[in-house]
Amino acid sequence: TTKADDRILVFGFAPAVYLESHRLSASRFLWSRPVILEFASDREGYGSRGLLADLTRSRPAVVALQKQDWGPMDPNSEAFFLGHPALHAWLSAGYELDRDTPLFSIWRRRS
Repeated sequence: TTKADDRILVFGFAPAVYLESHRLSASRFLWSRPVILEFASDREGYGSRGLLADLTRSRPAVVALQKQDWGPMDPNSEAFFLGHPALHAWLSAGYELDRDTPLFSIWRRRS
């Protein structure tokens, strides 16, 4: 439901979505685990700050947050994203919930 040149974000572990949809990622992070773990977050461009910078720069048309992708001990991607104050604020400021499925919550950019 996006144009061929629109960027999208699939925050979780579903990198095949980009290949199958023929869409580019809005972020360098093709899976959420490094962001959730805040891997190398002390360096510019990594962790949740790096993801937020990517998203601010590329403004994806659609954001899909995966609900169940990690184990019971770690937060799943949707819970992490919505529980992170800066990421949640960015999403709420420019996006609205479009669809809620058992696997993903799908957010569409406001026009």
